[in-house]
Amino acid sequence: MLFACAPDSVRIGGGDSALGDSAIDTAAGDSPGDTGADSGVDSGADSGNDTGASELLPWPASLPPDVTALAGLEEDFEISLSGATWNPVTRELWVVRGDGATAWTLTRDGDGAWAIDREADLGDLDLESVVVPDPTGAPSVIYLMVEHEERIQSAEVSASGVASLGLTWDTSPYLPTSGSLGSEGLAFVPDAALAEGGFVDESGAARTSELGHGGLFFVGTQNGGLVHVFDLSDTGVEFEHVGEYQSARDDLSALEWDASTARLYAWHGGDHNDLGVYRLSSTAGALDLEAIYDYPGDDNIEGLALLGTEDCVAGKRPLVLTIDDGRERALDVYEDWPLCGGD
Repeated sequence: MLFACAPDSVRIGGGDSALGDSAIDTAAGDSPGDTGADSGVDSGADSGNDTGASELLPWPASLPPDVTALAGLEEDFEISLSGATWNPVTRELWVVRGDGATAWTLTRDGDGAWAIDREADLGDLDLESVVVPDPTGAPSVIYLMVEHEERIQSAEVSASGVASLGLTWDTSPYLPTSGSLGSEGLAFVPDAALAEGGFVDESGAARTSELGHGGLFFVGTQNGGLVHVFDLSDTGVEFEHVGEYQSARDDLSALEWDASTARLYAWHGGDHNDLGVYRLSSTAGALDLEAIYDYPGDDNIEGLALLGTEDCVAGKRPLVLTIDDGRERALDVYEDWPLCGGD
């Protein structure tokens, strides 16, 4: 059952923040990448296409060329790199490519230098996102969002880079497309975080998983900026559509669950290029927006990953962005993302 949601139910601020008020204040203030609340690049788009009230904050981190560019590690990164996620347990960065489906893991040494650890061919899938639902028990099992088919596919990638496709869930009946606009974001949120964060289903009742995965899957779409939440069975095929939730923008191209601060990060592409930070304290039909940051550029960003607060140095940690067909800028690390939690 689909739930029609009211755009004005998107909220910003209010209540205690695990990120800390000082972290938000710092992010909103002066920073190396501060370009002002209105960058001039997407100001008109933001004012015309918002689906809920929000205060657009300036980008709080550095900007190119003052980032760590990783596209030079692999020529294939330059074309169609579409998704990323960070496994804080194994300390692996997963990235996937859509055209010529491939998954890679990258690792970082003590000096901050990145290197490719393994590469896996995933056949003819058009991949948009990647998550690791069980980073401790099954760190080599990834879940992928398959574009246009609008389904979720699991795969196992061995240490040697051999990939085998596993379970699949056809979520397309709940994920309508519009032209080339479809589902591009995928995140997994564990039950403990859902319960503690106050997540509710479309009827307003508290909800965690019931079908075996120990958490729920959040799917973000470019077609209207909705987040659809699914409870997938651990045997494949069967699933339950928990509900749909309006984000703060009408386009959503990437999702990442940051377990270290209990926040859902969402990249809003299209005419926006804004990065939203959401709490799980949803209402029936809307996500709870905590802050939204204006990226001053028109890059086609389709993937994001965030290292945990354990990687914070002087109150800053790395944020990873992937740019579809970004060439030498297809995989960038913003080393000084300032939201590290605490007071």
